[in-house]
Amino acid sequence: MKKGKFYVLLITLSVILIFISGFIYFFHEPYNRAENKVLNAKKEALAMNKIESFTEFAQYNSQDIYYIGQDEENVYVFNSDYLMVKKEPLETIQLDLIKERLAADYNVTDFSTLELGYENKMISYLCRQNLGNVTQYIYLNAQDGSEIKFYELGK
Repeated sequence: MKKGKFYVLLITLSVILIFISGFIYFFHEPYNRAENKVLNAKKEALAMNKIESFTEFAQYNSQDIYYIGQDEENVYVFNSDYLMVKKEPLETIQLDLIKERLAADYNVTDFSTLELGYENKMISYLCRQNLGNVTQYIYLNAQDGSEIKFYELGK
């Protein structure tokens, strides 16, 4: 009987080990690779464009992949080859205007999903809003608050 318990314990531990290994391989490792890709893009963008540092840096997925960097003075947009495609002074970015427009025109109350991006060759803000079974995507020009595009999924 002791031999049977040993095999049950061995099989149970093996299944747990396989589950943990699978979790790391399929979920945790792709996340790490994506984070490392953004860190490498940041290093490349800094080096290629002779910029000292960024206070914020993120990947923005549109039709193409862009990287949005920000320092104390400017917002930078880089393409997937890390070449600068746009540079705007930070003072021209109107976050308060964007929030006012989203609240007034689109009834947005949660601004935690606001993401600085690049649409139609303009620095923009993307706001995702979940309304039950409908998700709204609102793209506004970051400089004047005008609508770039709007669409809903899930109707």
